[in-house]
Amino acid sequence: MRKIIILLYLSLMVTISSAQQDLTMYNMNIVGESIEVNPSLMPEYKGYFGLPGISYNYFLFSNNSFTYRDFHQVRSDDSTEINIDNAVSKLDKKNFLTTQARINLIGFGFHINKNYFTGNITERVIFNFVFPKELLELLNQGNGPFIGQTLDFSNMGFDGTHFREYTLGWAREVNKKLTLGVRLKYLYGMENYSSNVGDLTLTTDANDYGLTTNTNITINSSTPSNHADSYEQFDGLGWGTYISSLNNKGFGGDFGATYKLNDKWSINASVLDLGYITWKNDVKNYVTNAGTYYFDGIDVSEFVSDSSESGNGTLDSLSNTFETVETYNSYTTYLPTHAYLTTNYKINDKSSASALLHATFFKNTIQPTFTLGYNLKVGRHLSVATNYSYINQNFNNIGLGLAINAGPVQYFATTDNIIGALDPLSNNTAHVHFGLNLIFGKPKKEKVIKQEKAIKKEKIA
Repeated sequence: MRKIIILLYLSLMVTISSAQQDLTMYNMNIVGESIEVNPSLMPEYKGYFGLPGISYNYFLFSNNSFTYRDFHQVRSDDSTEINIDNAVSKLDKKNFLTTQARINLIGFGFHINKNYFTGNITERVIFNFVFPKELLELLNQGNGPFIGQTLDFSNMGFDGTHFREYTLGWAREVNKKLTLGVRLKYLYGMENYSSNVGDLTLTTDANDYGLTTNTNITINSSTPSNHADSYEQFDGLGWGTYISSLNNKGFGGDFGATYKLNDKWSINASVLDLGYITWKNDVKNYVTNAGTYYFDGIDVSEFVSDSSESGNGTLDSLSNTFETVETYNSYTTYLPTHAYLTTNYKINDKSSASALLHATFFKNTIQPTFTLGYNLKVGRHLSVATNYSYINQNFNNIGLGLAINAGPVQYFATTDNIIGALDPLSNNTAHVHFGLNLIFGKPKKEKVIKQEKAIKKEKIA
């Protein structure tokens, strides 16, 4: 049990130290990869090719409560100490943490008449954790503050997944007003750690502080590290098998629609990452049985500093109470789903304004964001996007995006919170997305303008 507590703390630290919302990219149709968050968007250039490993690099850290620095207090001698009380004071009733990383191994897109076809192979890592404030209060202060109360942790859960995504997309201009888009995905699972909490309640007796628990928890894992303990279950696992021959498969999809109300106004809606993965390779499940036990509470600082042997006794007692059954059953996990709804106003041929609603759905929780944005084309070679967002219950999120075209080469970089990108340890949101593409074919609008100028010259002549 001691290992579990330490693992929980380290997971929080790793998550906070790291960096699919993509609010700034959503309306940057100058960049081909924008269709990956807005499936019905028609990129301006005729096509693009993403260079392997450098065309699409995405990192995100986001949580709705504390920051890394809330956990650590700097002493007068510049050393640091863990400050659990301060971090707990920043928590909401329900808390959500996420870390994501995406790297495109290859990506491309091209126009054919009224159609836009895309494809990509992307390596993805996602970690999500949902927990109530009472969890850290219990770990930090023990069960004393909850005398006579029942704490319900049934909506708590986590999911950490490493998988590869193979995607083919198609967007079509159905008519002058409506454009539809779909991206179908084959998902190849490589590693997973996840929980399935059916029931977890803790009741503290008003007389003797005895803690009664009802549990129905399953911790699942599918990882090569499980293989070492289960030679009788699995044959040898080499790198070749891990990279391409695992039997962890799934499917998913992105869907979007854009409707032009008139020459100025348009609305867009999209849903991303509707999908699942079934895990069959190197699987271990740890299933707990319901149990009743008594203890005096937990002080998490004892376990982190390792300064109290009494804490070991408490954890040993908990470990003995929570009897687990180890199994090797396949299981299914679902991707956290994202929904977007936006309205755009075309100011002129060079600029537009937008309002965007975004929500992430995971373990019966919804994390909403709201963004006001402005996009501007500066000449033929530079596009700029700026926005201001409400993320994680605060308004100090200023986004910035740049796309620079130099001949056939396009460089782009976006962030939904430039302050968080520069100082992620002091912010709730840290996000950066950048890449380098080869582009071809001038935007259709530029061709029309060029043709109109040529016609005027002929008339004058």
